[in-house]
Amino acid sequence: MGYLTLMRPFVCLSAAGAAFAGIGALGFPLDAPSVAALTILSNFLLTGGADAINDYFDREIDKVNMPARPIPSGRVSPRGAALFAAALFAAGNLAAWRVNWMLGTLASTGTLISIAYGAYSKRLGLLKNFIIAATAATSLLLAGAALERSNAALWAAGAHLFFMMMGVELSKDVEDMPGDRAFGARTWALKVGAERATRAAGACVAAGLIAVAAAGAAGAARGVFFWPLFAASALMAGWPFFFPVRKPHLIFCATALGVAAVIAGAFDAERGAAFFSK
Repeated sequence: MGYLTLMRPFVCLSAAGAAFAGIGALGFPLDAPSVAALTILSNFLLTGGADAINDYFDREIDKVNMPARPIPSGRVSPRGAALFAAALFAAGNLAAWRVNWMLGTLASTGTLISIAYGAYSKRLGLLKNFIIAATAATSLLLAGAALERSNAALWAAGAHLFFMMMGVELSKDVEDMPGDRAFGARTWALKVGAERATRAAGACVAAGLIAVAAAGAAGAARGVFFWPLFAASALMAGWPFFFPVRKPHLIFCATALGVAAVIAGAFDAERGAAFFSK
């Protein structure tokens, strides 16, 4: 059970869901089901590896911030965590290379970035947040590399995911300030203070919502479900702003609703285009 917790299954499922969302933004093409399945599986495994190696490197800080995590609590040894991460990375890369060289190259590059991130994340300042947000967006955009196609809805969903995850990560850094300060971490939130970091998180969330609204305004996403889902995302993203510190889990849920809006809207847009082309 400790190893399952180590890989943060909810986060892994979110990454797999991002890959699925990318496929959905492309209109759910069904001509390559094995490619879609391997892309989703690769995202799941690589994210698990990244989470495990991050816990390995953060084990001392987690004694303060999250003492119940598997390594600080003693349920998993540091060596066991490192080996588990290596196994997940290997399996995720194998799945990616089975798809095509482009996805395999991106997976291998992402693996190296994840390891470097785990080792140096607390000293990277704002770059740390950028890497996480870019990785999340890439999880969705990888569907385009795997299926060798792209459209405006895919890029809108990727932009939404990037900015919203920037908001999530900045908010998490504000929450983690006590432990980070105790262990000499150099996060951007510690540098600029909680108030400024919180405002930056709000600006990122606003940018993420604008990306979805732009997809709707441009006609890349439309239909009966698009605007209600977008409204739900905006309301949930706005709710944390009633608190002194942003609530990362609420922003995360708002992100899922925003991506769902683009998927549903893109599907309706493609179906409409196909109907009018007859």
